[in-house]
Amino acid sequence: INAEYFFFFFFLLTLTSPLFMSFWSFGFQATSPIETILDKGDFTLEELLEEEEILQECKAQNTRLIEFLSKPEQIIKLVESLLKEPESVEVPKFYKIPYISCEILCSDVPEILDATVSNKEAIQKLFSILHRAPPLNTLNANYVSRVASLLFERRSSKFLEQMKNSKDLIPNILKHLGSSAIVDFLLKTIKHESTESANVIQWLCDEKLIQSLVNKLDPSMSNEVHENVSQALMDIIASKNPQLISQLESEETVNLLLKSMFSENKGNSTLMQGLLVIIAQLLKRNSKKIFDGKQEDTPPLLRLVLEQLPKFIAIIKGHTGSFLTTFGKVEPFGFSRLKILEFFQSLIETNSKYVHDKLLEYDVLSLCLFSTVQIKIY
Repeated sequence: INAEYFFFFFFLLTLTSPLFMSFWSFGFQATSPIETILDKGDFTLEELLEEEEILQECKAQNTRLIEFLSKPEQIIKLVESLLKEPESVEVPKFYKIPYISCEILCSDVPEILDATVSNKEAIQKLFSILHRAPPLNTLNANYVSRVASLLFERRSSKFLEQMKNSKDLIPNILKHLGSSAIVDFLLKTIKHESTESANVIQWLCDEKLIQSLVNKLDPSMSNEVHENVSQALMDIIASKNPQLISQLESEETVNLLLKSMFSENKGNSTLMQGLLVIIAQLLKRNSKKIFDGKQEDTPPLLRLVLEQLPKFIAIIKGHTGSFLTTFGKVEPFGFSRLKILEFFQSLIETNSKYVHDKLLEYDVLSLCLFSTVQIKIY
């Protein structure tokens, strides 16, 4: 037993001895591939991006690596990598390099963030993706949205200035409302909360964002664009920002919305998404108190919507067409008519005497009761 203890303590002393430690430090410790490349002196960004450990080294604040990646010319190359479209699904390189570049730019390293946001050429290249014809490559759009969102969140003031200096940025963003990634960036910009929030909202108002969004509800646009627009407008309503909501409820904007909904080139999507926006606005106005106002005291939203009641009623009373089933010929009630009934309910809940009088004038309550009898479940 004594011999066993002796050898055990001898082994511990050997492990902790300076000679043993230096043996492992200088003899067998593995050198990082990143350090090997950096030691070469003559290397390229592409060589670094090919290494598996680059993200780990970057997040570990490798001073030499971050110093190299923060150089203006390297920041530009990283941004350019985000914009490269995959040439073939069989070549992983065209997926790996943009992904690694995005992860580096989004690594939240202060030196890289500062170098990126202060690099005008890099920011212009980042937004150059918006100059492309829709639809955008999904991966490219996601990478650009992630980088732009992080820069806006971490370096709001400087990035806002870069956005303002980008010619036609808002019109170019609105050109790609079919891209969920671009819409996500737009919504984050609208809902951004910082000391720059007031400047952001004022800039969006000056750029006439609300009117431009409503214009995109035109029936000629795709259903996906309509859905993204209505979601953006409902998020604006939920944000309760007085400047943006004031523009949305202005007479000019409401007329524009209603014109698209009842366009001669009728589109079910335009009507549905437009109703979602109007219902969201009405729900915000719901009150438990009866508002005894006259027509001239009624807000433009209510007044203009009530003027279109005959058109809404005509849709309820109209025919959507029928089809044969095992139960015989069936005429579906349809989602559009259901949404109009929800719209009527929202009007009732405004508790405005003027609105209630108008609903009674057009016998809307009887129409609603008759319509609910028509709804059948097959």
